[in-house]
Amino acid sequence: MSAQEVIPLGARTLDELAISANENHAKMQDAAHQMLDYAIRIGGDLNEARGHFTLGKEFEPWVREHVNLSMPYARSLMRLSHYKDHLPVSADGMSIDRALAYISGLPRITTWQKGPARRINWEEARLLRDKGLSYPEIAGLLGCAVSTAYSICLPESERKANERNNRRKRARKQKALREATLKSQMKAMGGDLYGSYSLVRRALQRAQDAISQVNDKEARQAISRAMARLYEAEDELTKAVRAD
Repeated sequence: MSAQEVIPLGARTLDELAISANENHAKMQDAAHQMLDYAIRIGGDLNEARGHFTLGKEFEPWVREHVNLSMPYARSLMRLSHYKDHLPVSADGMSIDRALAYISGLPRITTWQKGPARRINWEEARLLRDKGLSYPEIAGLLGCAVSTAYSICLPESERKANERNNRRKRARKQKALREATLKSQMKAMGGDLYGSYSLVRRALQRAQDAISQVNDKEARQAISRAMARLYEAEDELTKAVRAD
């Protein structure tokens, strides 16, 4: 058996050590309380930065190059900032992981601070390039990022963009078809299962309408918590249909 380690005595008295321990404990608690606040601020900065880009594929390289965060963690903080008003009043001191878990049932955010819809004028961009304008100059005239100006001047860009848009349209149609199929399956089964699913869907729609009309913070938080439970109920009912 190894000998017990002896901790050497320092020069400070017991009273001084107790004061120091209490002071450091208070600082540790203050730091914990500030963690969530700083996380929300970082997410707000990133949400605002996202508004400067028209495409996510332009924003993500910027994050990787200029911000000391991984992209998945950056997205988490952006989501946290977006839903900060849905956190409980007693969130002071809540860990970041716990706060993210608290809002996990809320709708997924696909875009942040999205600007007005803008159709890229491919021909105008290429004409400007043919006149000898630089990519930064073209970007300034079209109101887009330099990388976007560069990409739309490439011969294959328009074709690729059209293909991408067509894929998205097909994906939306497939999603709508899946939802319609699920609804049909629910209706065919009838009984309490279909009735429960219909009630949950109607409740979700009413909750979404309500949260956009309510200004009181506590009321919005209560609706958010209810929506999180409703999404969980919808998922469980869907699993029940697929397992049947």
